[in-house]
Amino acid sequence: MNEPLALLLLAAGHSRRFGADKLNQQIDGQTLLQHSYQVLSASCDAPIFVARQAGTAPLPWLPSAHQLNCKTAYQGLGYTISEAISRLTTMGYTRVLLSLADQVALTTSDHQQLVARHQQLGASVASSYDDVVGVPALICGEQLQALKGLAGDRGAQAMLQSLPIQQRLANPNAAIDIDTPSDLHRYLQQRQSSKQTHSTE
Repeated sequence: MNEPLALLLLAAGHSRRFGADKLNQQIDGQTLLQHSYQVLSASCDAPIFVARQAGTAPLPWLPSAHQLNCKTAYQGLGYTISEAISRLTTMGYTRVLLSLADQVALTTSDHQQLVARHQQLGASVASSYDDVVGVPALICGEQLQALKGLAGDRGAQAMLQSLPIQQRLANPNAAIDIDTPSDLHRYLQQRQSSKQTHSTE
């Protein structure tokens, strides 16, 4: 498919449960936001945009044109998605690979598998994990238009739940996100343990 594709990283949360800006926490010498950005941007040859709260300090490592400062983000995730998708479709993008910046365990391969399944089916494709159908997801067509109507704290999950089974891609990594300091501590411990296990094999 040759229709314009954009990568969208959602990074406009309030981090209330974390007690500080969780996206500024360090992972291997870089912030969580930079980590998620690099993982997503390496997935395919498409421009990447980062949705953030309006008034947030600019990211020096990201071109200003790719920073979507959402005026409605303070009202909840649904509003952030709605505003960001509306702006991207106005730019001419008809497909959007949507991911959350705090889904720390996602890999570039996870995103690439979504792109491959989408290219195979020519339809929206979402991740499935723990009986949930959600992001990351590559959205197009009717589903993309529907995202413009989101509001409140609800994200795209309710809409994606209606996708048929062939448009769902199993992805256990998507189940891991960072909401609290203990979430981050547990993830880093598991990651270190996994590295040590591989080094002894």
